[in-house]
Amino acid sequence: MPSLASAGQAIDDPAMGVMSVAYHGADAGVIDAFAAGILSLSPGEAKKYHEYGLRMSPEVVRDALEQLMATKYNEPFSKLGLTYYGQGREEGREEGLVAGERGTVLMVLKARSLQVSESQRARIDACDDLATLKQWAEAALTVATADDLFK
Repeated sequence: MPSLASAGQAIDDPAMGVMSVAYHGADAGVIDAFAAGILSLSPGEAKKYHEYGLRMSPEVVRDALEQLMATKYNEPFSKLGLTYYGQGREEGREEGLVAGERGTVLMVLKARSLQVSESQRARIDACDDLATLKQWAEAALTVATADDLFK
């Protein structure tokens, strides 16, 4: 099995890159060429060949490849990395929903020309509970004053 010498070789023949990293992965240059090469592929292809490389390589090569991807290339391709990446995406999604609901509460109050004090705004901005913010958004449609939201 030939040893991978450049990222271009991994781009041109990713399957050969997988075999090379599996056989010659003790050579840091081979791992680096493989990683750089597969990251030039489409995200789906890159993930697929990364997983093939991990499955076919001995443990010492798997560890080195995961370390390289996590540090030099900052790519969350390992199962552990993908788990944390997915958790981060979910947390970001939740934060986005909370921020959007805060905006809805304030927008409805503004559209209804209800005055919002700095302390009321601060209380809305400080709330991280999506269910509470949804209740406030619904209540904002009918309350007489912004202060009535919090009763």
